[in-house]
Amino acid sequence: MKTVLVPGLLLLLLSACQILYPPGVYNDLNRGSPGGGLPGSGQNPGSIQGSDWTPATAAAAFSPRYGMAVLTNNGNMWVIGGFDGVNYLSDVWLSPDGINWSEASASASFSGRRYHSSILFHGFIWIICGWNASTYLGDIWSSPNGTNGWIQASPIGTPPTPRYCQAAAAFNNSLWVLGGDNGSGALNDVYYSPDGSTWAQVNTGTYFTARYGHTCVVFNGSLWVIGGCGAALYNDIWYSATGTNWTEAVANAPFPARYMHTSVVYDNKIWVMGGKSGASRLNDIWSSPDGTNWTQATPSSLFSKRDSLSSIEFNNEMWILAGWDGTSIFNDVFFSQ
Repeated sequence: MKTVLVPGLLLLLLSACQILYPPGVYNDLNRGSPGGGLPGSGQNPGSIQGSDWTPATAAAAFSPRYGMAVLTNNGNMWVIGGFDGVNYLSDVWLSPDGINWSEASASASFSGRRYHSSILFHGFIWIICGWNASTYLGDIWSSPNGTNGWIQASPIGTPPTPRYCQAAAAFNNSLWVLGGDNGSGALNDVYYSPDGSTWAQVNTGTYFTARYGHTCVVFNGSLWVIGGCGAALYNDIWYSATGTNWTEAVANAPFPARYMHTSVVYDNKIWVMGGKSGASRLNDIWSSPDGTNWTQATPSSLFSKRDSLSSIEFNNEMWILAGWDGTSIFNDVFFSQ
């Protein structure tokens, strides 16, 4: 059974793209489970890698949400914050298997938010920027265990300005924040910090165009930026070995231009999944062994079409978590080998 409560609609117009955010509480309870099985059960013989997805759970213990952050730490998968249709969340959840979830903190010290970044760096979990219904956030928090001990950084130098829908990564022994939207438009600025406290802005070099809702991964010794939305929807791909000088690997990848998608590095490939392209939401899967040549694993995966989903590599598998399809907000979890 699927329960859908929609007390109202909120329309946000951002740059050249539109996103619809309806307040409401949703629970996706009818995800099918053909094939079933526990994580580690393997891929169907003869199938294309990334085409087979197995539901780990149709309704995780954390509430349905989107715009959350995920990471791995100490043998667990972590889910942090997001938006449930009514509330901007600051809860923290963890799972050793993607099926059984425990609440590490119902309300962490940082304010509830969505479209923030969360990175594991120097043994700490970091929370960076985001949005909480009325404010573009520029605060930076860290915790040694994700449960308690959250400390707000007092950054010096030139830290990232308040924003959301940015991309972030740990790369070359530094934290990196790239692009996003600050309410006045899309950005293409780049910041880095060796410790989360002392920040600098990259002021020289060639940049990708301003965008938000893009993804960033670390792959083959470089930072990679994929897609996003700014003056247009993008399916271009950029990389940099330094974070300063950027090279366009592909001007128009074979997958549809998109934003609010998710990307992950798995089995020595970059993977791009889901997102929003114009008025259409997607559940296609693409991969590349080099960032330039792309192959479609499936045009329509088992998980429903959605944007603002999250992905992660965990226990030698790819995982997809939550998101929304314009009507329903999900808390389902899928994995693939």
